[in-house]
Amino acid sequence: MSEKGRLVLGVKEGEAVYIGDDVEVVVNGFTGKVNLAVVAPKNIKIFRAKTKEDGNAQGDANFRPS
Repeated sequence: MSEKGRLVLGVKEGEAVYIGDDVEVVVNGFTGKVNLAVVAPKNIKIFRAKTKEDGNAQGDANFRPS
């Protein structure tokens, strides 16, 4: 298994973080929780960590907003 690193960032509403060349994570707002928007190519699976741990990632992984 490869080693993984962790980067902790402080970001403001509307700011974005890029992962590689193809994935953008935008902070949409804070309403008691952090709201994120992920912009990525359709071949990149996106799901919540809790859903992945439970082995039930089907719903989030296939969700693609129009």
